[in-house]
Order: sequence, then C-alpha cells, then structure tokens
Amino acid sequence: MKILLLRYLKVTNEAFEKIASSAPSNLYVVQDDLASFGSRMDVLSYEAVDDFLSKHKPLDAIMVGDIFWATGQNICKWCLENKILCFFLQHGQWIYTVNKKNPPFLPSHTLLMGENIANACRKWPYARRSRITAVGSPRYNDLKIEPGKYVYFSPPALLEKVPSGPNRTNSVSEKLLPRFRGLDKVCNLLIHPHYREGKVNALKWLFPGAQFADVQDSALSLIAQSGRVLTHRDSTVVLDAIACRKQTVLIFDFPSFYPKGYFKEFAIESNSFNDCVNKLHSNIRDIVDYEKKAAEFLILGNASKRISDIVLNAV
Repeated sequence: MKILLLRYLKVTNEAFEKIASSAPSNLYVVQDDLASFGSRMDVLSYEAVDDFLSKHKPLDAIMVGDIFWATGQNICKWCLENKILCFFLQHGQWIYTVNKKNPPFLPSHTLLMGENIANACRKWPYARRSRITAVGSPRYNDLKIEPGKYVYFSPPALLEKVPSGPNRTNSVSEKLLPRFRGLDKVCNLLIHPHYREGKVNALKWLFPGAQFADVQDSALSLIAQSGRVLTHRDSTVVLDAIACRKQTVLIFDFPSFYPKGYFKEFAIESNSFNDCVNKLHSNIRDIVDYEKKAAEFLILGNASKRISDIVLNAV
C-alpha cells in the first residue's frame, strides 16, 4: 500500500517523520511538502492541488495535517473524486471549532489526539462523513525524558507571521507579557518563542536574563529536559508537556478556548505573577494512573503503530 504524507508545518512534519521511519514493510511511504508553494500553500486552487497530487499516482492514500483551509478542502475533494483514502492527523490543539463541525469536504478518516476532542467531534455533523479515532500523536514516540532544572517558557506570540496573509498582532499578548517582567530574575528561564513569532527581539528586551532557544528548535527536546513548563491554556505545548511527563503552570489572565481548570492536575492555573512564581517553585505531585488520566487530552504510547494499523486496515 502506498501513502503520501503531505508535509505542511513544523509539528505535522515531525509527526510524519516518525510515521515514515517506523512504517511496516507493507506500507510504502512517500512525502511531499506543501510549503514548496510558499505564501500560496494555504490557498491552493483545486487545479493546483490536482497537478501537485497527480504526479504521485498511483496512490492508495494521502495523509494531511489540516483540512479546514482552502488547500485542505481541495485535497479532501480530490481524494473523493479520485477514490483515494484521505487521513487527517490532528497536529495541535483545536482552539476554534466553528469551522470544523461540518465543512463541505471531509477525509475518510480523522485521527485525533485525545478522547475529549474525539468525543466532541462525534457529536457534530462531521462524524456522519468521517471515521473518528483518538490515536495520540507520533511526535511523542520514543521520547528521551530527563530531569531538568530550567523552566521552559512558551509565551503566546506577540506578532504571528502568517505565510498566506497579513501578519497578526496579538494585542492581549502585548498587554499581558510585560506583567511577567522580572520572571527571568527569579527563575532559570528558557524561552522558546512561537515558531512564527515576528517579535523575538521584543521578548529578549522583556526578559534580558533568560536563555532563548531558536524558534526552529524542537520543543519536545527542550521540554523533555526541563524541570517545569510555563505556557497558556491554548498552546499545544500543554500536550507536549503531558507527553514528556512535565507539569505545566499556566499564565494568568490569558483568554482561552478551554475553561479554567480544563487540564486538571496536568496544567496548574496561576492567578497572579507571585502565584505563578510560587507554583513554578512548588513541589511536583505525582499523578496516579498517569496514562489513563492523560487519555482525555492525549493518548500516550506508540501512535505510529496505531496509525499504520488503521491505514492498512482501511483498504
């Protein structure tokens, strides 16, 4: 069986590398990169998608990391018209669902990270046209976790660079992050800016005593070697931290798609700067039945094998 993995953005690419490297011998994996279209990659016409995908024929299946944009919709339509299986692998947290409940074109299979989002999706019209399974993410296969002493801080973006449109300024981040000035003086802080952050220098000015990772560095490697994680509730970093068995502290006063307390003991809420600092320095409590409880948010274990089995059994 031949499957085409369509690379798109950083976390999707990391997942696809894990799938490709561990694929069984009866699953022939090829990859191509939508980023080759540059600023057009989110808004490809059906004709452009047809030209791009047809060169890979014959094909049995395609896997894509997003379907809720023009390119993704045209990929789903192309698969339907060419009688090719289409698998959508969730790449990060869903923080907006209005456009997801019943889009015009859907993949044959939807592979989601955890039980909560899968159960929500099963209640939408979406579920009538796509088979939904919670599988976790291949990004989390074979993690090398070490005890660490630094706080890995993933702040919300100040200015998000958008490949196919105007850059987006986050006015909430601009007002909130200055309230964390001085955190680098009381914590061993490693700041990893969002991979589309357009104002890294502004972060360096706010936190001159912090270490900074490159935006393209692997979040998982840095989190796996950290002592604690600091981020906001909508960030996929919360799931990364769960996979790495690192406790997260959440920044205060950042509006979120998820209600306060949603991540339970996996991500502790803070209410002020001092409360945040205290929780970053507090003792970490063990979570009993870790994998069972984590499954609400993220299925742990070998996601690549689960996905390969689903793909091979879908023919």
